[in-house]
Amino acid sequence: MDVLSLQSVLQEIGVGVEGLRISGRVCCDSRSVREGDVFVAVRGACVDGHECVGEAVKRGAAVVVSERAVAGVDSLVVADSAAVLGDLAQSSYGWPGRELKVLGVTGTNGKTTVAYLVRAMLNEAGFGCGMFGTVEYDVGGGVVFCADNTTPDALRLAKMMRQMRDNGLGGMVMECSSHGLVQRRSGGIDFDAAAFTNLSGEHLDYHGNEENYRLAKSRLFAGLGKRAVAVLNVCDPVSEFMASVSGGAVCWYGVDVEADISGRVLERSIDGTVLELKAGGETVVGRFGMPGDYNVSNCLAAAGLGRAVGVDMEVIGRAIDKFGGVPGRMEKVECSRGFTVLVDYAHTDDGLRGVLGTVKGLCDGRVSVVFGCGGQRDNSKRARMAAVAEKYADVIVVTDDNPRDEDPGRIRCQVIAGFSDAGLEKVKEIGGREEAIVYAIGQAAAGDVVLIAGKGHEDYQLVGGERFAFDDREVARKTVNNE
Repeated sequence: MDVLSLQSVLQEIGVGVEGLRISGRVCCDSRSVREGDVFVAVRGACVDGHECVGEAVKRGAAVVVSERAVAGVDSLVVADSAAVLGDLAQSSYGWPGRELKVLGVTGTNGKTTVAYLVRAMLNEAGFGCGMFGTVEYDVGGGVVFCADNTTPDALRLAKMMRQMRDNGLGGMVMECSSHGLVQRRSGGIDFDAAAFTNLSGEHLDYHGNEENYRLAKSRLFAGLGKRAVAVLNVCDPVSEFMASVSGGAVCWYGVDVEADISGRVLERSIDGTVLELKAGGETVVGRFGMPGDYNVSNCLAAAGLGRAVGVDMEVIGRAIDKFGGVPGRMEKVECSRGFTVLVDYAHTDDGLRGVLGTVKGLCDGRVSVVFGCGGQRDNSKRARMAAVAEKYADVIVVTDDNPRDEDPGRIRCQVIAGFSDAGLEKVKEIGGREEAIVYAIGQAAAGDVVLIAGKGHEDYQLVGGERFAFDDREVARKTVNNE
């Protein structure tokens, strides 16, 4: 970025840069700074970039953008350096967001499924759609990256958005996590539409309380322009708050209710759902290959985003029919032994309630669940997840999830404390996750469903600061095939 580009961007937000000489790039990682670069000091979840200014200057930073004055180098003091970084990042790559139809989705559960559906709908419409989310980053041209975070940092985001345009894509959909919204990772991007799925207790270890969590999610809608559309779930009471802060128009969606986009279930089975969608006087019927009424709601949210950028209902119906599912979301493990094995990412009490409630209503035999809770994360949900498992499951195996640096036994103890005395009779505690999966599948009979919850698409386990290869789906597949 040259001085004229930087000056133009910063003047838009009221910061002048006259007299500065800039020949390099924009950086937010002091370790990557080169001579002449602009270093933006951003306060992250683990590291405060302001503590790295000295290193950035030693490496040759010509300008430091920060929230407090810096001696010994040209510095620009701004109120929110993370927000400025977003503008600088987008400008550095030629404002790719202005050349794409940009769609966002936030909420506690369902974001990934909605994002995958939106990509399918826009691709079916011929736009060509990239995606940023929990599972992967898809920039088009067959280039897919494994996701490090649900929402990438602003610089990486801008770079990959430019790749999307260079690869001929016309749209993109992004999961907007509460962490990413608070940290302004999507700063500098004008969304054409944004969807809200639901809100339940999660990430309180980071946000502190439910109100802060709600406010974090609302940032996506407060930042919408007048021409943008907020696609909101009429069945979630928090949507009223999102509507009140939205800068754009509102499109309501819901299952079995009157709404701008409404849906109802025509048939249910463990293999999927036949649903009817209505919007704008049009009706389409599609067969969605994932079970659960909550997934019908996800279809409606995706349809709202698609319609906001001109995708018609016929195309939406075709995309739903062709949809191949989402990695680790109600993903079926091939099994010829008369019972069903499902792997799902559900790692909150609300998410577990959705999948277990669905399975219970569709299962002819017993429902077994294998689950645990992640370490160094919101521990208030541990007992709540136990209560959900007790309500819906006949066989419960409490195991380890990603304990990280927390004592796995302590985590399991807090989960088990959430069961009643009667519920404990259904519980078996097996710390080793592979052993737990083998046990649950080993006691399954014809007509049963075994749900392995919590890790979904993840192909690793985090234990004691180390990362080990581990995939629930692979362990389950080997177990059912006696490998």
